[in-house]
Amino acid sequence: MSTAKTAPVAKNLSPIGVARSEWLKMRSLRSQQILFVVTIVVLLGLTMLLAPMLNLQLADYEEHAGRQIVNGEVVSGSEVVNQIKESSYSIGVVGASLAGIILSSMATVFIATEYATGSIQITQLTVPRRSLLYFTKALVASVVAFLVGTLGGIVAFFLGQVMLTEKLRVSMDTGVLRISLMLGFYLVVLAWMGFGFGALLRNSAGAIVLVAAILFVASIVLGIFKVTGQDWVDDAMKYLPSSLSNDVMIYHKDKIKGDPSYEVRCLILSLWGIVPLLAGWIRFKLSDG
Repeated sequence: MSTAKTAPVAKNLSPIGVARSEWLKMRSLRSQQILFVVTIVVLLGLTMLLAPMLNLQLADYEEHAGRQIVNGEVVSGSEVVNQIKESSYSIGVVGASLAGIILSSMATVFIATEYATGSIQITQLTVPRRSLLYFTKALVASVVAFLVGTLGGIVAFFLGQVMLTEKLRVSMDTGVLRISLMLGFYLVVLAWMGFGFGALLRNSAGAIVLVAAILFVASIVLGIFKVTGQDWVDDAMKYLPSSLSNDVMIYHKDKIKGDPSYEVRCLILSLWGIVPLLAGWIRFKLSDG
């Protein structure tokens, strides 16, 4: 007579308990710590690079009296200063693109590493409710991405104001706060994208390359078609994540011309993360590690 041993199943599972476990798991990964630090360095570092460039640009214009040529149009000196000053409002999010690919990679590694090491099987035995496990993991990655983006954007903004000349400095207002919050939102979307592709492909390198292709390669390819005079390219390019991120982090929303509206662009941007996240969930739920 023999007895069969069954895998241990956790009882009284709670989302909070699973979230605490996943948060401890994320903190313990050295790669996650490195990517977290690199993201902060990118946000602050690119701000520190842009501020002196804006100062030099202003000084260059002040050396030339009268009217200036900007983007092929003749503008007055005060208009030039205002155009340069416009960049001061969004100086804290200048590193959004690079920070996004790093945070996306962090989310990818968070899920794909468990497949690479085989530890995902132990995790699934410990937390047999796969939907709970998957979305709790995604939630942890999302919270980290949002906090890094929002707080990093605010700190970078104040750092930039310290480095800017007095004529270019602006104060913190609701518009700047919205930009910082949208940076957090953008990083969350890319975290969803990286996490979803990581669960779908179960390979860190493949998922990271796929995200990079969507963020950078797609715009380059469409740019090539634009040179050939294809009319549809401009319409297609404004729906890419890279273009949408610039739109949602603009200071003056009324400067967005044409369709879709600002709110619709935010919704479309979120879909770039939601679709991969759901695709990864389907495979995570239906197939074994």
